[in-house]
Amino acid sequence: MTRKIFIGIFSVFLILIAGFFSVNYYINKKISQRLNAKIEELKPYADISYRDLDYSLLTGKLNIYGIKILYANSTYPITINQLVISDFDREHDVPLYADVKLKGISFYLNSLPEEDRLILKALGYGDKLTAYFSSVYTYYPDKKQLLIKDLSYRIKDIGAVKLKLHLSNIKPIKENELLYFLLSGWLNIKIINGEVLYSDEGLFERIVNLIAREKHLSADQVKAKIIREIKDSLGNSRNTVSQMAAEALIRFVLKPGTIKITVNPSRPISFGEVLSKPSLEDALKCLNIKIEAN
Repeated sequence: MTRKIFIGIFSVFLILIAGFFSVNYYINKKISQRLNAKIEELKPYADISYRDLDYSLLTGKLNIYGIKILYANSTYPITINQLVISDFDREHDVPLYADVKLKGISFYLNSLPEEDRLILKALGYGDKLTAYFSSVYTYYPDKKQLLIKDLSYRIKDIGAVKLKLHLSNIKPIKENELLYFLLSGWLNIKIINGEVLYSDEGLFERIVNLIAREKHLSADQVKAKIIREIKDSLGNSRNTVSQMAAEALIRFVLKPGTIKITVNPSRPISFGEVLSKPSLEDALKCLNIKIEAN
């Protein structure tokens, strides 16, 4: 390779790198301007600020750091260490797909309603809690299906809820159709399958210990009483769903961990059809529900 060819290739390489960083800088600037404009629109409702913003052309990820939200008439802000948008539909007013995560959410107990605040204080929680949120979904307009791959919310030292859901017969809702949808339209949505997972991180034991202190009992005595009540509510029922639920709850009481509820009907079934069943047991059977604890 001659010296001129080498210099030429190296020059092209430098130009490409410079062009990449210039485009990346331009995109970051545009995103920042649009975000700041949106924050300005929300000022009557909340004072929102952030420390830094970064969008990468290589990964396609948008990271926003150091977010602070102070709602109107509130003195207790919500802070978020990092907002990560890995994938997002920018072509439609209502995004057809999104992958969004909120890391390091912090909020004060004093910002909660009084009843919730007093309960959490009685359970021994401090003045501040931290949380995590994740949402990953895709809507398929041609199939009228919504696939929620992940909808998670975790509060440290309390627990986490994780939802997966596959729905069909979902149509875009126009503004003049919203009232009808809220009243009865949602009954036409069909369930293909789904899963709800609850993982306890100390909440149940705190509740047991609080009851034990108030009733002057030991934690084991409280758990034994809860198990008796579960068995009494089951009675002589031979319904497999009720027995399965009772067994799972008893295992959870004895060793709090994870409860998983899955629904997998033999065919897509609408919420209206489920609610029309003569009993709760019949409704759960048609959903082919399973309840497990471990």
